[in-house]
Parts: sequence; C-alpha cells; structure tokens
Amino acid sequence: MINKILRKIGLTSKITRKRLELFIQKYKSNGLTLDIGCSNSPYIKYFPNRIGLDIQNGSCVEVVADAHKLPFEDEKFDNILCTEVLEHLHSPHLAISEMKRVLKKDGKLILSTRFIFPLHDTPNDYYRYTKYGLMHLFKDWQIIELEE
Repeated sequence: MINKILRKIGLTSKITRKRLELFIQKYKSNGLTLDIGCSNSPYIKYFPNRIGLDIQNGSCVEVVADAHKLPFEDEKFDNILCTEVLEHLHSPHLAISEMKRVLKKDGKLILSTRFIFPLHDTPNDYYRYTKYGLMHLFKDWQIIELEE
C-alpha cells in the first residue's frame, strides 16, 4: 500500500532524481558516449555526442539492441551512461562484460541503479544491489566513485 502511495505522488522520484542529476553532471563529457537504456535521454544535455541504445524504440533511441550483446566494435566509446538499467537485466554480468568490451581502456562508466524502490517495469525488474554486490560485479574495474 505504501509503495502505491509513494508512486502516485512521485515522492521516490523527487527524492532521488535531484541527487542523481548532480552525480551525473559531475561526469559530463563531449566524448562519444553510449547511453544504455536511454529511453527519453534525460541526461542528453551532459553528453551531447551520444548514441542512445534501448531494448525498444523511442524518441531518443538510435540503436535498438540488448545490453547483453552490444552491436559495437571493441573500445569504441569514451563513456557509457547506464542509469536505472542494471536492475532490469536478467544477466547483469554479461551486460557488464559487454560494457567493458566497448568502452575505451581509459573510458568511464557512469552507472546508477535502484536499491530501495518499488517494483517497476515488471516483470523485468530483477535485482536490487548493495554497494557490496556492485563491488563484486565490478571487481575487474577501477572504481573511482561508489556512492549510496
């Protein structure tokens, strides 16, 4: 019941969206950016040289594809932006491996995921991650910043 009320008034979005925007803004870039799960690309102003990728077509989607099998050559992107997507991937370790493959060696992955949040986009809402779970998934990456 409380989840329905929070969703109805948009409280969870209002609390988290501002902090998320400030976090993403710190990493703005003119480099070639892959925006995974871009939907309507709310952060396009911070990454003007971007390719929007999503599992379904949309207004800001240039490539319709699955994050588990990215249709790009190795080391193509300076940045990957992946916001609120990881919890919707049935095999996140495969998608993370693909991200690493298409990201340049000195590139940046800017990622956010939900922890305490109502179910959404069901039935494709699979996981919630602790910082320890994320550290495990990204154990082969250099983590510059991990913020709860």
